[in-house]
Amino acid sequence: MWQIDTLARAYLFDEAQQLIDEYEQKQGNKSDLPVYMALLSGARNNHNDLKAKEIYNQLCSIPNADKNTLVAAAVLLANTYSAHGNYEEATKIRQQQLVAEKKKK
Repeated sequence: MWQIDTLARAYLFDEAQQLIDEYEQKQGNKSDLPVYMALLSGARNNHNDLKAKEIYNQLCSIPNADKNTLVAAAVLLANTYSAHGNYEEATKIRQQQLVAEKKKK
């Protein structure tokens, strides 16, 4: 949904979330991962680490979410923290990804 991407780029997160909620209701509560990734990217561009964490948590709560998408979301979240100077949180996210990767092997 290009509208979500446009709203996220304009930092209109509440409006974007409202559109997502309406879309999910029409689709039987089926979440669309790329829509959340667009929202997360907008939060990163806005250096809004609180909103990025909120969106990341939403992504992680989606049942059967694609693992590659979740890894990409974690990278975006870590980059958001780093851009905001919150290196401790960025390191935590990266370490969690390393642990998760080791568990897969």
